[in-house]
Amino acid sequence: MAEALQLGVDVIATEYGGNTDFCSGPLAHPVRCREVPIPRGAYPCADGHVWGEPDLEHAAELMQQVAARRLAMAADPEVTAVDPSRDSEVLAVYRERFALAAAGARYRARLEELWGQRQELGERLKWRADSRGCPP
Repeated sequence: MAEALQLGVDVIATEYGGNTDFCSGPLAHPVRCREVPIPRGAYPCADGHVWGEPDLEHAAELMQQVAARRLAMAADPEVTAVDPSRDSEVLAVYRERFALAAAGARYRARLEELWGQRQELGERLKWRADSRGCPP
């Protein structure tokens, strides 16, 4: 998704989970969702957790909107002039956000934050022997 945004490609993604940290701006189209339990056995250690189940009608609406905008741009050069996927300022923001230096700085800040909380986190993350390798 990050690579698509940098290339000026519209991204239609569920408004849930990690992608909400970076899927924003004029090329990001968040799909409404609702939290539902993850089916037993779908992922290791996922019992008792939830995921975002997308609203398929909303996703289809977003796809139609993006497709209609793309068709309009292809048919009318005036519309193309306001195309966010070709706007150099929009693309520059995405490229800066995902640049190696910017990503590295975010990683460093997060790792320093976690290091400062290592005692507390260590206690919370101790795995139980009876959990088959999964955190409690």
